[in-house]
Amino acid sequence: MNGKGDKYRPTNKLRFDSNYDRINWSHWFVYLVECSDGTFYCGSTNNLEKRIRTHNEGRGAKYTTSRKPVKLVYSEECSNKSEALKREYQIKKMKRNLKLCMINGYNAKVNSGTIKVTE
Repeated sequence: MNGKGDKYRPTNKLRFDSNYDRINWSHWFVYLVECSDGTFYCGSTNNLEKRIRTHNEGRGAKYTTSRKPVKLVYSEECSNKSEALKREYQIKKMKRNLKLCMINGYNAKVNSGTIKVTE
C-alpha cells in the first residue's frame, strides 16, 4: 500500500524515480486567479498551466470549486518553494485594491493609511 512516505507507508520508489527527471525543481509560481463571482484566489505551484486546469475542473482548492471557471490574472516566478510561499502569504494579506494595482502593473506603496500608486 502506497501512502505519504512515512515509515509505515513508504512511497512507491519506482513511480518517483520514473518521474524524477520531469519534475521542475527550480521554478515556482505565485498566481492570482479571478473567480466567476469576481473574487480573487491566490496560490503557489510549480506547474501553472496544470494548476489552473485543475481549478477549472473543480479539483483545485475548496474555495474555487464552487466559483469556477477561474481566469489567471497575475503570476510571478519565484526561485524556490519557500520564496513562493512567502510571497503568497504577502499577497493574501493585501487588500483588494492593492491586488488590482498589482494586476494592472502599478507599484502600490502604502504609507500611513494612504495609497500612492506609481507606474
